[in-house]
Amino acid sequence: MELDKATKLQFPLWPFLNQPLFHPKFKVVLNPQRFQQLYRMQLLERCLHKQSPRRTNFFSR
Repeated sequence: MELDKATKLQFPLWPFLNQPLFHPKFKVVLNPQRFQQLYRMQLLERCLHKQSPRRTNFFSR
């Protein structure tokens, strides 16, 4: 199954380059493949935590 170009995730270059290097509470990930994996997991978690009107109406019954 081939994904559309609009839905296919590209490598998150800007977040990778903007990692805080010397922040005591943030662990820097220098491996690009590992960073992409973690970034996608965090993106999925953010999407699942978002409240949509349709989802809240379904569960409030």
